[in-house]
Amino acid sequence: MTDRAVAAPPLTVWLGAAMYTFPAGREVTVGRGDQCDIRVDVPERQAISRVHAVLRFDGQQWVAIDNKSRNGIYSGGARQPQVFIDDDVDVSLGAPDGPRLTFRTGSQQLNVISSPVAPGPWPSSPPPSRPATGAMPAPPP
Repeated sequence: MTDRAVAAPPLTVWLGAAMYTFPAGREVTVGRGDQCDIRVDVPERQAISRVHAVLRFDGQQWVAIDNKSRNGIYSGGARQPQVFIDDDVDVSLGAPDGPRLTFRTGSQQLNVISSPVAPGPWPSSPPPSRPATGAMPAPPP
């Protein structure tokens, strides 16, 4: 088996309601510094370093790496030096309950139906547990 580099998929990151998308292969900085790609400006900022973490594609997948910050990055409630990014993985900054980054890589494809689908027959319903007391409306044609 040989190690071969995989084409880097784009990375989408959510910080609260803000969404950021980065092209394949780009290194992304996260922190409270003005130069960061994802700027964390929340009340917990004292726990966030100027460049707190780096998001990088390592040739196989995206990785969140603690940038030697004082308070670290967390996943699953535990401090981690790095976290392999997969769809819907969460990484918290500064503390387990700190600002949370959620990720989605371009590896997930959406299936889109290009033509309308004709409705099938109405599903049958099980018999009622007690008799109906009024007239039942007819199903639409």
